[in-house]
Amino acid sequence: MKKILFFSVLTLLVSFANSQIITISYNGTPLATGDTVSVKASGDEAKFYPVFSNNEFFNRICLIHVEKQNESATNVSSVCTGGVCMTGSYSAPLLLRGNHEYDSTYIDFYVPTDAEMALFKVEIYDTADNDINNHVYVRVYNKNATLGINPSVSDNCSLSSYPNPTSGKTTITYSIKGESGMLVMYDMTGKRVVEKELHGSNGTLALDLEGLAKGMYLYGVIDGVTTPRMKKIIVR
Repeated sequence: MKKILFFSVLTLLVSFANSQIITISYNGTPLATGDTVSVKASGDEAKFYPVFSNNEFFNRICLIHVEKQNESATNVSSVCTGGVCMTGSYSAPLLLRGNHEYDSTYIDFYVPTDAEMALFKVEIYDTADNDINNHVYVRVYNKNATLGINPSVSDNCSLSSYPNPTSGKTTITYSIKGESGMLVMYDMTGKRVVEKELHGSNGTLALDLEGLAKGMYLYGVIDGVTTPRMKKIIVR
């Protein structure tokens, strides 16, 4: 009985360890598998610089695969590892040395200038067993695109804020079709003044707008699925 229990625990530990062999970080923050990060495009291109860590003592040969997740995501220009850039969605073989961080990788995304957001899935394959060891999602926002001043109607998005007008602090209540997104706010010149990550298809978000000038602003949600619906809020 003790032997069976021992091997059962050992199997669980090995399985857990294998799931954590390769970790992915971005901007110094470790990511759990399935996490989502955001990057901004400059014009119609954006670069994503992940850091891969091999937590084993043994070297591993891997491939990076990138797959678009929504129609706004046009394509991946290239995946570059160790100075070798491969056109398309797969990288060249990547050697991850044991117990070592690898930061010489970047991915070129292409996003149309009229698209507000594109969503991609970045996977790292272990070629030894041809299995996905880890994956994250990357939202690419085109900072040159705007939602526009005129509200657009969508039955799939519900937004409200309270109090409104506000002297600085307000709470946004949202319900969207996508599983995650970003709340954005614009002043009346079209300049984006607020960006906040949203997690889940509905919830609330507390905002502190005390640093903004008095006046009227427009806010909406970008999730790659829902047509943005702009709402007004007044800061006084």
